[in-house]
Amino acid sequence: MGSIVGASLAFRGSAPEFVRVRLQVRLAWMACVYVPSAVALAVFARDVWWAWAIWAGALAARCTGLALIGRRTRAFGYAETENELVLRRGLMFRSLEVIPYGRLQKVTVDSGPFLRRAGLADISLVTASSDSDGSIPGVRAEEAERLRVKLASRAGANLEGL
Repeated sequence: MGSIVGASLAFRGSAPEFVRVRLQVRLAWMACVYVPSAVALAVFARDVWWAWAIWAGALAARCTGLALIGRRTRAFGYAETENELVLRRGLMFRSLEVIPYGRLQKVTVDSGPFLRRAGLADISLVTASSDSDGSIPGVRAEEAERLRVKLASRAGANLEGL
């Protein structure tokens, strides 16, 4: 198995609590979709075996996705260098994205109810190129604020993206 460029960098990942938050969000979503659809099938299509087969297949696919959440979350990482931010993600199809600080135009910190309850936040990055917008999911709120201040000041200091 080959390594990806940037393996020598010290990558930081999402907070360990982020796995639990992702599971909670997915389970809530699944409950909102699969319970009503099962009730609808039971009422309107009780004897339609193929409808139940499709429903069960979709549920099995979602459960497989749930089983992989921990590995997918741990596969993400970010590293700060002197001139750029490096984002790494992916299990099977790995990607490495390098965002020069001077190309950053906007840094946003978002925190929905599940993330806020766990003390976490997501960071969204907008760059001068439409192809290289990035995100850093599930970091602790203090780290998100530190990154926001650092990235915004580095972007303003370089002014390459304007």
